[in-house]
Amino acid sequence: MPRTIFITGFPGFIAGQLLKRFLTEPGTTVRMLVVPSLQAQAAAARDAIDPQHSRTEIIVGDLTQPQLGIDPQTAQRLAAEVDTVYHLAAIYDLAAPLELSRRVNVQGTERVLDFCESLAGLKRFIYFSTAYVSGLRTGHVTENDLEQATAWKNYYEQTKFEAEVALRRRWLNIPTIIIRPGVVVGDSRTGEINKYDGPYDVIRALADLEKAGYVRWARYFWSAGPQVRFYMVPVDFICDATEYLAAQPHRANQAYHVLPNPPTRLGEMAALMFAGFGVKPPPYTLPLWLNRLTFTLVPALSRYLKLPPELLGYMKHDVDYDTTQLDAALAGSGLRCPTARECIPRMIDFARAHPEIAAVFTK
Repeated sequence: MPRTIFITGFPGFIAGQLLKRFLTEPGTTVRMLVVPSLQAQAAAARDAIDPQHSRTEIIVGDLTQPQLGIDPQTAQRLAAEVDTVYHLAAIYDLAAPLELSRRVNVQGTERVLDFCESLAGLKRFIYFSTAYVSGLRTGHVTENDLEQATAWKNYYEQTKFEAEVALRRRWLNIPTIIIRPGVVVGDSRTGEINKYDGPYDVIRALADLEKAGYVRWARYFWSAGPQVRFYMVPVDFICDATEYLAAQPHRANQAYHVLPNPPTRLGEMAALMFAGFGVKPPPYTLPLWLNRLTFTLVPALSRYLKLPPELLGYMKHDVDYDTTQLDAALAGSGLRCPTARECIPRMIDFARAHPEIAAVFTK
């Protein structure tokens, strides 16, 4: 059925990939909330996807403001026409301060919920969270678990947790699907991404060391636990799974771990990454505290490699995320999360071909 979709987070990468899918649906129109500072960037991204501007509209606003900062006349029009809301806008920076993260990730989500409640014909609200709302929990974590988390590795995890708690207080009136991806990477077929972070941080660092002639030494500084589970998810699977779930009318007020099952172990990840640069896998694992100390004492090294110290928190923390609800929902759909073995060679090829792309971590 044709939809009128309101989406936050454009021109972000996932939002842009979703927009391409939306426009394959005959009759579907899309309204994108864009902050003024990103208006020019959003316009360029929209031009590349919908050159005629026939089915898309940029709405200038700010999700931290009352009524999302949208002018009253436009807000009234949207209240009458929007039936589907995708909320992706967030502060994703693992090093962002608590005040900023809370203002955007928690208070911003509350504003979007207010907007949803103003819509006369809302059929579905799709909220993008993260599997890492579980924080420092270990062991088995189900898709229904939330309040059991009490500590987190960074403010991104904490504020996404707080936003989910706020959402669940109100979702009886808002038909909601919560999408909890793991570590998002580029397209599984091309490796394409718009900014380097997560595994791309490591790949980019190895590529820089390769150019400098030092890549063979990097294997001696690896500190990730080989048996730690790593939940890497390509963007095409996230979008395909999300759109499939959103189209199921009986699936509402549920969270889904959109993750690979089984996940890749970090030992295999290391082997795949180093093999892509013609290097043998790490012969041992350095203590995590030693790498933390190195980054603390030699901050220039972190800046040179563009490796955020916050990334180290994911190198030793092991957790078993359950995907029972996702598996049941996708049964018969033909959708499958591509494996790290399928994705990493393409990610390496893309990073080598596109050194101009910025890293999220630039301090």
